[in-house]
Amino acid sequence: MQKVILLTGLLLLSFFSSAQTTEAGLGVSSLGAHIVFTNQMNDQFGLRLQLNGYSGSYEFKENGLTYEGDLKLGTVGVTMDWHPWENDFFVAMGAFYNGNQLDARAKSQNGVITINGTAYTTDQIGNLESEMKFGDVSPYLGAGFMGKIGQSDFYYGVDLGVLYQGEPDISLKTSSGSSITGLSENLAAEQKRVEDELSSFRWYPVLTLSLHYSF
Repeated sequence: MQKVILLTGLLLLSFFSSAQTTEAGLGVSSLGAHIVFTNQMNDQFGLRLQLNGYSGSYEFKENGLTYEGDLKLGTVGVTMDWHPWENDFFVAMGAFYNGNQLDARAKSQNGVITINGTAYTTDQIGNLESEMKFGDVSPYLGAGFMGKIGQSDFYYGVDLGVLYQGEPDISLKTSSGSSITGLSENLAAEQKRVEDELSSFRWYPVLTLSLHYSF
């Protein structure tokens, strides 16, 4: 969190110190609630500072196990928007600090949790807990439209792109039973299987809708 606050402060200082035309906006995206600052440098190029966040519960199944998780999305990014024809259409390239994370706990079936084909009772191993994280920096590529609404000081923004998060870093652990013979090997095999199944998360689609005000 301290990294995010410091990075955001430095980027805002840079934006406002070099601003020619600046817009501030709010919106929604597949990365969560969206705050954006835009510095339009000329008719072809602009810079965008974006802050996204979301937190909520999430239930999913992997390899026959049902997990209850807490999903936390948190990203801060800067993109360069290129308007090749000096109109509303733009191509965006940039990078995000990626704090996206999923913490989950497997639900037992009648007090039994099966790990890599071996059944364990919750009395033996307690809870099976999972954590999914990504690398700190994620490149972004997208395209969209951003333009003035009539003769007002308001602008609309629509952006569709993809965030490359890299392979997810997944950990599995039990809250007890570490001395049980074969448990660590089964956990490692289960973790590898889950990593393979969730490898598609390295590409994260991003759709952003926002409303900006120019000042």
